[in-house]
Amino acid sequence: QLIMVRRSADESQKTTHRTMNGREVLVFPVEQSLPPPESLRELNVRMTWRDIPFERFELQGWHQTLISRSTAAGQHKAVVRLRQRDLPGLSAIRPASAPDMQRWLGTTDLIKPDDDRIRETAQRIAGQQRDALKAVQALSRWVFENVEGRLIAETLSGPEVLKRKVGKCSEYATLFASLARSIGIPTRVALGERLVGNQWMGHMWNEAYVGDWIPVDASANQIGGGCDLLKFIHSDSVHGTQPLRWDLTNSLELQVESFERVAPR
Repeated sequence: QLIMVRRSADESQKTTHRTMNGREVLVFPVEQSLPPPESLRELNVRMTWRDIPFERFELQGWHQTLISRSTAAGQHKAVVRLRQRDLPGLSAIRPASAPDMQRWLGTTDLIKPDDDRIRETAQRIAGQQRDALKAVQALSRWVFENVEGRLIAETLSGPEVLKRKVGKCSEYATLFASLARSIGIPTRVALGERLVGNQWMGHMWNEAYVGDWIPVDASANQIGGGCDLLKFIHSDSVHGTQPLRWDLTNSLELQVESFERVAPR
C-alpha cells in the first residue's frame, strides 16, 4: 500500500525515505548459471515459505505443473516445473458467453472493459477477427508496441494507461485485460515471478481464455508462457492478488533445482 502525505517545503527536507529490500519486492537472486530462458525446455523451481496454506496458491497452469508439495514444522515446500509449450490446436470464438466465464469479463476497480475508448481501441485492433487466440496476439502486440515501460508509483486503470501510454507490469496487465474483456475474451490477472538475467523479479501479467487459459505477458509480447514465468496466484482483479503478494514477503525463498536445455536441431 502506498500512502501519500502532503508536506510543506520545510517539512519535506526532514522527510526520511524507507528503502524496500529485495524480499519486499519479491526479488531473489539465482545462485547458479542458467542459459537464456528461450534456450530452456524445462526448469524446476523449489519454493519454500511459512504460514500460508497451499489453498491460497494457484500453482497449476498452461506451462506450469506442481510436481511435489510438503509441510513440516510449519514450513511449506513446493516444486514447480516450468516448460516451453507450443500453442497450436487451441481455438475459441469470441465473444465468450458461457456462464462460468462472466467473472473474467467484468469490470473491476482498475479493469474497465466498458470504457468507450477501451472498447473502440480493442475493436480497431482486433477488427472482425473472431478467433480468440489471433485477437489476443494482436492486442498483446499493440500494447507492447504502444506502452512505454516505466516504474511509476501509482497503479493506473486500463483507460488511464491507454491515455498516458506508460507504466510498469501492472499497467500492461490492466490495459490488456480491459481491451481483451471489452471484446469478449475472458482474462485474468496473474501474479508471480519473472526470470530476468540472474534473478527472479516480482511480476504481473495476464491469462486469457482461448480454448485453454494461456499466459499473456504484454510487457514482453510473450504468449504461452515459458521457463521465465512462475505463477503464484490469479484473480479477476489486481487487488485480488495483493494479499498473497504481501504475505509472501515474510518468508518466501526460491531456488532452481534443475533445468533442461532445448534439444539442438
